[in-house]
Amino acid sequence: RPHRTQRIAIARDTQPVLARDGEALWTATGDQFARHHTLTRIDAPSGRVTATIDVGARRPVAIVPTRSELYVVTGDGAILVVRRAA
Repeated sequence: RPHRTQRIAIARDTQPVLARDGEALWTATGDQFARHHTLTRIDAPSGRVTATIDVGARRPVAIVPTRSELYVVTGDGAILVVRRAA
């Protein structure tokens, strides 16, 4: 079976944090002063952004998707829990 490669454009300020969630990819972005951070969900087949979540000043260092939630570990040691819509 041939492999398919697709280039997906992401923001230049994207953190080196990436998680796969089925057909989606989650990344984290921050402003140049690292005071404002956002999680971004990208539909991998289309490359389109399908969701953004503002996490404020807390810099994501790890993203762990589960079936019903998205766990985000931050640089200050907190764990943010994002619940999926039903």
